[in-house]
Amino acid sequence: MKRFVTTAIGFALLLTACSSTAFSLVKPEVTYAADSSSQQPTLDDLFMSPEEYQAHHESEAARLAAEQRDRKIARQEKRNAVKMQKVLTRLERTAGHTWYVFSGSTPAGWDCSGLVAWTYRQMGVELPHSAIAQAKRGRFVKDPVPGDLVAYYYRGYPVSTHTGIYIGNGKVIHSLKPGTVTRIESVEHGILSWGMVARYVRLIPLTDPPKRIERQGSTVPASIVETAS
Repeated sequence: MKRFVTTAIGFALLLTACSSTAFSLVKPEVTYAADSSSQQPTLDDLFMSPEEYQAHHESEAARLAAEQRDRKIARQEKRNAVKMQKVLTRLERTAGHTWYVFSGSTPAGWDCSGLVAWTYRQMGVELPHSAIAQAKRGRFVKDPVPGDLVAYYYRGYPVSTHTGIYIGNGKVIHSLKPGTVTRIESVEHGILSWGMVARYVRLIPLTDPPKRIERQGSTVPASIVETAS
């Protein structure tokens, strides 16, 4: 009987040792670099070296951060576009009414850069009262949206000499020169009439706004809206 018990205990100890060895072979302990996302390693992660694991998760974290940044910018663009449309509605009401006043910057009277400065002041952005300086504040874009700056340059001249605000559909609102009122006209009008080059400048994040509802009884006189001849 004693012999039988001794044999059974020995067999049990041998079986326990074998099980422990098998477990260590099936699931080896691997120490990976710290994962900033705090996610549990996936099956694919188990086949990566520690260096590959770290690089993969750093790349994934960078991608997620970029997506989050893009979503934030897109939301800001939409908010700015909606607010800008309200500002442009007020600005368009000055067409045919507000006279050019040198160094002016209110609807009571303004020059070209004063009109631009007033527009962006309504957006909470302070701009210099200078066409040259305003054109240098943002970045040039090829596809303008309402609210972008229109900067005019004489051919071969490196700085802007006139600025206005793009309002969509190829139109600009601006204050041209002494003796004239604020007007809305085709951007190309200045190019054809003055031999200038027009460039669009984005000063704040903007996108195409929701379709504007035409106002009934618009205060913008039809005679003020000019097109290129």
